[in-house]
Amino acid sequence: MKVHHYAILIAAALVLETSLGPFLRVKGATPDFLLLVALAAAMRLGPGAGLRMGFFAGLMEDLLLGRFVGLNALANGGVACLAGLSGQKVFRDSLPVLVLVGFAASLASQIVILSAMGLAGYAGLPTYTLLRTMVYRALYNALLLPLFFRGLRRFRSVPSEPGGI
Repeated sequence: MKVHHYAILIAAALVLETSLGPFLRVKGATPDFLLLVALAAAMRLGPGAGLRMGFFAGLMEDLLLGRFVGLNALANGGVACLAGLSGQKVFRDSLPVLVLVGFAASLASQIVILSAMGLAGYAGLPTYTLLRTMVYRALYNALLLPLFFRGLRRFRSVPSEPGGI
């Protein structure tokens, strides 16, 4: 995938997350469009593409939020890379596999973020409400991942492409 493909997908996901995301709130949870794009790229194109997409999507999210810069980049990049590795080992076109990977990756990303915030001394860590919202967000992302995965069909299913990032 070329650099401008990454930039367009990340920009589109960022616009969706900031404009449409708040209106899609269900039980306090909103979808993480930036993570979904990274996971879809990882499952479709491999762990390298997932790492790059997750890192830059997370970095954009960090810069937008202005706090803990690099935390979402680390979490999204690492989780998307692991999802890409799992996509090489399982039948990734299977709907149950996509939903399961989406749920596990979304939950793992949130756990990495909360753990790092805890290590940084951030107060206000997990309560029942926060944990419930994390599960709802993971379910939300899991149900949306197949749509994003199908949307990336036009890109070649290769781990990396010369001239890409």
